[in-house]
Amino acid sequence: MATLDLGKIKFTWKGVWSISTSYERDDVVSHGGSSWIYVNAVAATGQTPSDGVTTYWNKMSEGSTVLTTSGDLIIHNGSATTRLAIGQSGQVLKSTGTA
Repeated sequence: MATLDLGKIKFTWKGVWSISTSYERDDVVSHGGSSWIYVNAVAATGQTPSDGVTTYWNKMSEGSTVLTTSGDLIIHNGSATTRLAIGQSGQVLKSTGTA
């Protein structure tokens, strides 16, 4: 089993993306309601985070609106992320599938 050393994870939060800022590997920004990490080996200025471009940026998290309320589960229904309501007191979540 592989070991993940969490001490080796390093991100530098740069705040809101700016066209005039030079970004380097592992810099993280917010842009368009999502969080992005700079992945290019060479620092650059003016490269806009975009879903269609992965040479410079990869999306870390998506969305700027609240998807759920406290206690709900976030699930993927095969085509989109959605919420599964927490239900009523005494209810339990059962699975009949294998995946």
